[in-house]
Amino acid sequence: MDEQAVMRSLELVHPAGYLQRVQEICGSLQEPAMVDESTYICPGSFAACCETAAAVLAVLDTVMDGSSTPAASGFPASSPAGFCLVRPPGHHVLPSRPMGFGLVNFVAVAARHAQHHQRVPVRKVLIVDFDVHHGNGTEEIMYSDPSVLYISTHQQGLWPYTGKVQQAGSGEGKGYTINIPLPGGAGHAAMQQVLQQVIQPAARSFQPDLILVSAGYDSHFMDPLAGFQFESKTYHMLCGALVRLSHELCGGRCMFILEGGYHQQSLGEAVVDSFAGILGLPVLSSNSNTALPEEPLDKVEKLLAQNIKSLASSGPSSPKVVLPGGFRTDSDWKKEVDDSRKSGEYRGQLSSRLREDNMQLQVAAELQVEAGVGRVEAALRGKLAQTHALARGLEAALAAVNSEMAGLSRAQQRLTTMKEHLQAKVAVNKSRQQVRSDRPQRELVCDEVNRSLARQETLLCGLLERLGRAVALVAADSGKLAGIKQLLSRDLKDKQSALKVDEAVLSVKPGEASTAAAPTAIKVGTAMARAAAAGAARTAGSTYSHSWKQQTDMLLQEAQHMAADAARLRKAVKQLLQEAHAASQAAGQALDASLAAKLGSTKLLKDELAAQLSNVQDERARATQQRDSLRSSLQEKQVPLQQLEARYALRAARPDSEAVEDEVQYALAAEAAQLAAVSAQLSQRVGAADTQILRLDELSAALLQNIADKEAAMSLEEKVALMDGRALPAVPPTPSVLSVCSSVASGYSGLGESASQVCSRVSTPMARRAGGAGGSRAGGGGGGSCAGASVTSSAIARIAALEQELAAAKVETEQLQKTITAMKDKPATATGSRRGA
Repeated sequence: MDEQAVMRSLELVHPAGYLQRVQEICGSLQEPAMVDESTYICPGSFAACCETAAAVLAVLDTVMDGSSTPAASGFPASSPAGFCLVRPPGHHVLPSRPMGFGLVNFVAVAARHAQHHQRVPVRKVLIVDFDVHHGNGTEEIMYSDPSVLYISTHQQGLWPYTGKVQQAGSGEGKGYTINIPLPGGAGHAAMQQVLQQVIQPAARSFQPDLILVSAGYDSHFMDPLAGFQFESKTYHMLCGALVRLSHELCGGRCMFILEGGYHQQSLGEAVVDSFAGILGLPVLSSNSNTALPEEPLDKVEKLLAQNIKSLASSGPSSPKVVLPGGFRTDSDWKKEVDDSRKSGEYRGQLSSRLREDNMQLQVAAELQVEAGVGRVEAALRGKLAQTHALARGLEAALAAVNSEMAGLSRAQQRLTTMKEHLQAKVAVNKSRQQVRSDRPQRELVCDEVNRSLARQETLLCGLLERLGRAVALVAADSGKLAGIKQLLSRDLKDKQSALKVDEAVLSVKPGEASTAAAPTAIKVGTAMARAAAAGAARTAGSTYSHSWKQQTDMLLQEAQHMAADAARLRKAVKQLLQEAHAASQAAGQALDASLAAKLGSTKLLKDELAAQLSNVQDERARATQQRDSLRSSLQEKQVPLQQLEARYALRAARPDSEAVEDEVQYALAAEAAQLAAVSAQLSQRVGAADTQILRLDELSAALLQNIADKEAAMSLEEKVALMDGRALPAVPPTPSVLSVCSSVASGYSGLGESASQVCSRVSTPMARRAGGAGGSRAGGGGGGSCAGASVTSSAIARIAALEQELAAAKVETEQLQKTITAMKDKPATATGSRRGA
């Protein structure tokens, strides 16, 4: 059956607005929720109800079509019986209100679907409901409909507190509702009387086209929710009789729908025996309880008489029930009296009967009083023992609930303390991130400290969320325990008051009551008689479960379950607190380690930069000294050049006849050219030295700025480390690169190598390792370490290049000096030779 057809059948009973509202509520749920005191739903509830309704209607269509049961089963192939094993029960569901665990009244939907069946429509439907609870929803839906006869057998005084005998229908449906509220303790024999005296006669009078059965198995004596004493054979008898009745009246069209039943063993056995009864097989269950208390059959007979009398006088539209022998209507009684009066025998017979009845009544009354007093005392003692046991159980349950409430209170305090502690850590974490954002631009890199802070924040936020959920769960359980404690206290108070009253009643002895209490006794006796006539279920001395005891037992079970749930919750809270403490401590230790490593690496880089700055300053001093030396050499070369220029000028004053280019002229010109070239080279070297000095000054400024950034970063890192109130993490001392250079330089000095070459040999691989370590510590964001390593390598390269240039300048200067000295000696020698000639 498709979804639209199912919805059309559902709308025959339930308004479309109600179905749509239930569907929307189920679709919006994230977890199960209560819609009233007896019904909860979850996201899949509406879909499950639609599938259940489809299954019920499919079975009904099979029953109506008569096309599935083979003839070998003993029934005609055209008339199968169906049984729907579905849940939840639906006979409490009203047209626009869920109730009694259910959202849809399946038996009412089946009845309306059958009446609108396309191929085999039916006119009249009989619904028999033998659940221990009254099917108030089915009754309300069919209350004014004369085409549906509703017969319900249920325990008197149980939830939902409906199903009175007087509720027999309204309007045209008056008389088509038969409620049979039976007293507690009713069992197999009582149901036989009900079946024979009410159900079968009413069905034969009604002549239905279809029989539907709300099959409730919570009437079983093992079921915890009520006080009937049905056995598996009772359900075998009922189901078999109803199927036979369907073959007699409506061609075997009969379908059963599972309603209540909350004891697994009894439910399984009773359903199997129901199948056996439907199939005409003997009882299959071997469980036969022969120790059940005696059924209150006298009360059942009185109730049936009252019920049948009500049916006979309910109006002309009531089904014509064939009354069994022994029960007469008011008109029958009136006709018998009139006939007796007419015959003249009425007065004599009445007088004789009254005298005989009076004597018998006195004897029976004395015997009944003696037996009644004994039963009352036995019942009081049994009641006192049960009440004492229940009171002790309530006191123990109260103690357990108080203990769990105290434990939950302590757990909530610990959760609150841990939550506040973690919130403070989150605040410190954010403050640390804010402080670290103020680092110099050179130091703004995503290093290991940043990642540790991010991991710690994520961890702390997750722990805070879990703690928040735990606090909510603890508060909810505390509220539930407070509610159950109030119920336990109230029940215990009632039990204590009942003990006092029952003990006072038991202490009353015959003859102690004064005659002044006679009117009161008469009133009490009248009230007790009325209660007995109304079918009170509590028979003196009976051993079956009473509702007051069942309610207390259920309350104790609920308290036990809640205490167990609270204990499990406390254990989970303890484990959560341990995990939160360990995780928070581990995250703090990891952050401390990253801060210590960051401080150590920053300090190492700062020390290396300071050593490099000292080396650069030393090299600048040496370069300045070399430049000054070159300038002195240049100034020294100016004097010989001036002398040559003076000599050249003096020789220019010779007579014209002597103005010839001789060797002296050539020598002066060559010497002047050489001196000029040397001076130019010296000037070039002085300019190169000045350029190198400027580069060293720039390098010094960069190193100073980098050192200042490192110091600022270290100050901020120390501030970040101290923000949680603890001491600075220990930073292991690490030797700097230049300290290694200075210690090793002495070993290389004997080989004729300069200090810069020594530093270049030692510090370059170490700087690489430092850069690699910084990269490994800071990942892709180790900009501080990489910048320090690059500055170190650049400074060493520049110093080495400057030293090479200065050494070359020294060599060239020495060569120039040798050349100048040779030139000075050469002209003197030439002049002497000329003079000799």
